[in-house]
Amino acid sequence: MELMTERYFQKPLRLSHSASNLPDIVQYARSGSSGRFDDIAEGSYPAIYTHRNIRSFAPWRPKSHFSPDRLSYFNDTKSAKSLGPIVNVTGDSLGLHELEGLRIPSIYSAARNALYTRYTPADWTRGNLTRLSNSEQAMKRAEHIRENGERLGVEADDRIKRAQQEVGRLLGQRINDINYMKHELNNEIDALVNEMNKLNESKRIAEKAFAEIENPLHITQECLYHREKRQSTDLVHDQPEKALLKEIDGIKICQEQIKNIINRATAQLSLCRSVQHELEQDSSDKFRALQLDQLAHQLRNSSANIALYGDIEKLEKWMSVPEKWAEHTSANLKRSQAERAASRSIREAIEHCLGSTFSKIRDLWSSTNACLSQRIQETMEAKNRIQVQLEKINQELFDVEKNMEYLKRCIADKQAPLKVARTRLDLRNRRPNIELCHDDPHER
Repeated sequence: MELMTERYFQKPLRLSHSASNLPDIVQYARSGSSGRFDDIAEGSYPAIYTHRNIRSFAPWRPKSHFSPDRLSYFNDTKSAKSLGPIVNVTGDSLGLHELEGLRIPSIYSAARNALYTRYTPADWTRGNLTRLSNSEQAMKRAEHIRENGERLGVEADDRIKRAQQEVGRLLGQRINDINYMKHELNNEIDALVNEMNKLNESKRIAEKAFAEIENPLHITQECLYHREKRQSTDLVHDQPEKALLKEIDGIKICQEQIKNIINRATAQLSLCRSVQHELEQDSSDKFRALQLDQLAHQLRNSSANIALYGDIEKLEKWMSVPEKWAEHTSANLKRSQAERAASRSIREAIEHCLGSTFSKIRDLWSSTNACLSQRIQETMEAKNRIQVQLEKINQELFDVEKNMEYLKRCIADKQAPLKVARTRLDLRNRRPNIELCHDDPHER
């Protein structure tokens, strides 16, 4: 009270020692302004106080507290009477002139009414012991929780360190695996590119050979065309003609074989390019994965640009497994090796085809030349025989003509004897009668 009065009033209070003149807090509680005291007191103490719900029998509890907002000054007596008992409102017999218009609860009445509700010293001791025991148990539980937390923290740090070391080791192994696979892919790409270059060269040679075969074919066709100019009985279906037709058929067959092998080489080059694209794509993916894994392998707890990235687990269903990863690369390598083997087979087929083609064309050309040579020889022999016979015939004709001239001269020379003979016959035919005899002179 003294503190409150000293806070709001500068002069000391002249209080009376008579308890009967103090205001009664029970009477004050009956007024309409006691609700705020009840609200403050209710629920302010723990459950160990069994009398917390008894309001009227515990005036010493905090509901008897009053704050500066409980103080009010009034200008008229009517307003003071409407709010309950007021200390010395009309007189100054108690000497409380400074408290005029101030409502103060009765401390004496509160102490008197609380005599029946106070705790005993045993209750006080027991309450202290209970609080100490509860606090000790709470401290032990807190210490146990703290120790468990520290132990879990240490274990978590240890597990995380071991996990990071294991992940680092696995990343290192993964980097080695990717490096090995990438090295194998690069070697296979180089081998495939070399094989493709060789196949391109073989294909170019085959195309050049196919173009060069046109010349023998054209020559053979020209030979047949010129042989069609033969006349009469010389236009015969002889061995050279058969050889020329056979050579044309053989050259066309060789051209068809070379064309087929060129088409095979073209298709194989397309397959090799497809495999090369797959290998290069796989190598590029592994190069990118190698960069990312190396970057991940270099990350530490103190590294920059580390964060709690979200939606990482959603990619799990799209990820491949190491077995599928290895099978994919192995399948690409096996396919490349198979295509390289097929390319080598085609190159060998091209070499064999060109060799057999040239050999066959050479054999056909030799056979045709032999037939033509033989036919030329036969023709030359026939011509020579005819030429000799022609010379003989010409000589005979000359002799016949010469003989004819001789005979003509002989005939001319015989005109005189003929005339003599005919004249003799004419003369003898003039013989008369029986003298006209067919005698020996007439016979001659």
